[in-house]
Amino acid sequence: CPQSIFRKNKTQKEIKCEIMEVYAFKILSKYLKYIKDDKKVFEVHLFREPYSSIKKDDTLILYDEYGNVVRAKVEDVFLYNSFEDLFKDISYKQVIPFANSVSEALEEYKKIYGNNLNKNKVIAFKIKTIDYLWGNI
Repeated sequence: CPQSIFRKNKTQKEIKCEIMEVYAFKILSKYLKYIKDDKKVFEVHLFREPYSSIKKDDTLILYDEYGNVVRAKVEDVFLYNSFEDLFKDISYKQVIPFANSVSEALEEYKKIYGNNLNKNKVIAFKIKTIDYLWGNI
């Protein structure tokens, strides 16, 4: 199995290869910079497609309106009933590093999702930056 594309699972002395997925998303540059600097370690979205299909070990290609790109590995995936539940388990600073409180972090998500904020479950991806392209390319 090519390592960059497949993950190996050993079961009963067999090697089973599963295709790891790559997902690309445009996000705001203020969030992307914190991901690049390893200060934002959770990428959080409402639980709906395509986010609901992302699994551990998948790769995220995150880019902004300026052409900056971060490639990150999904280290873990968590599902919550609400943003409030998420912030009981994960520090708001790991999700919205520039926020000064849970309330400020929630306000950031209200700007993004509006009235849909409390209509879906919430999926959180623990991510680790692999590499990035930044600046004038």
